[in-house]
Amino acid sequence: MDGLELYGPADAVDHPLPDRLHPDSVTHRLIGERFAAHAFRADGPLDLSRRR
Repeated sequence: MDGLELYGPADAVDHPLPDRLHPDSVTHRLIGERFAAHAFRADGPLDLSRRR
């Protein structure tokens, strides 16, 4: 997954990085939600329904 799908230039408008490197707690949550939506979707790389 391209990291820019998790946090990209357009996100910096609403969620600027306080020190220009590390996200704050709200932005960490946004990144985590995007990662989970990608990774755990049906047929995603971490789709747990396919494992037995």
